Amino acid sequence: MDDHARQAARALIINHGGLETTHYKDSIDDDLDWFASRLQAQQPIFKTLEPTRQAALLDMAFDLGLIGLVKLKPLWAAINAYNWNGAAESILESKWAMQAGIRAVDDARIMRMGKI
Repeated sequence: MDDHARQAARALIINHGGLETTHYKDSIDDDLDWFASRLQAQQPIFKTLEPTRQAALLDMAFDLGLIGLVKLKPLWAAINAYNWNGAAESILESKWAMQAGIRAVDDARIMRMGKI
């Protein structure tokens, strides 16, 4: 994960969670590094994605947990096919989206468009 992905993911997490940047920055960065390394091991395509799409997935991982994110099989099938519309739709159709609200809408938009 490069610095752009880390900064974008941190901004998404802070925006969605309302966290204070100065207090949680180091903790968030540690969590992001952990999630990124595990995602790269379990979903090798992760490391090839644009930083913005990595950021959306990391934001989702921060909320869902690693296991919850990896279990979204339709999402990963779409990502592996570079089907960004399908990936966005799978986010919006997930049970998590109903709980996450605007966070899911934002992450789906980023996945679809490839930009924040």
